[in-house]
Amino acid sequence: MNRKLAALILALVSQPVFAQNITQEVDRFSGQTKLDYTNPRKAVLGVAIVTIFARVGGKTPINGVRFTIALPPKGRYGRQDMPYVGCRKIEWLVDGNPLELGMVDYNYVPIDHGRVDVLTQEVSKEALAKIGAASIVEYRLCGVTQGQLDATDISAAGQIAAKISGDVMQTPDSVPAMKYKPKL
Repeated sequence: MNRKLAALILALVSQPVFAQNITQEVDRFSGQTKLDYTNPRKAVLGVAIVTIFARVGGKTPINGVRFTIALPPKGRYGRQDMPYVGCRKIEWLVDGNPLELGMVDYNYVPIDHGRVDVLTQEVSKEALAKIGAASIVEYRLCGVTQGQLDATDISAAGQIAAKISGDVMQTPDSVPAMKYKPKL
């Protein structure tokens, strides 16, 4: 099971162009709308890939930003840097001003001689709108790694914020019914 999850995460991280735009999907069972954006840049060991997501409706609505970092394999003596283990803080500067976001969840997936660290932070739709309207958005992961969202990330945050605010969002009732044919 862990190998399958690791392979899936590694495949997502290593895909250079799959998610160049925001995907929107409605779960037929729960009615929850899922919005997802992943930065299309090619994965580089140690560099964070940004994912912005929202889950609207259903029993567990949430908005968030996820950083996925593939760390290099263990060194010569079997030691591996673990800068994000137990991380609970991501700091943000939006146009030079601090922005407090929600709690951070840390997880990792071991892969062949390495690991993929995943940091997920809750974001309110108001904070997501601030990020989406900014010119420069900087972050610091766990007091260790600093980075900056690129223009595509910022634009995606604004588009998702607009969709979850109802400006563009289709409700499950307004989505055309799918014709479901089970395979027998």
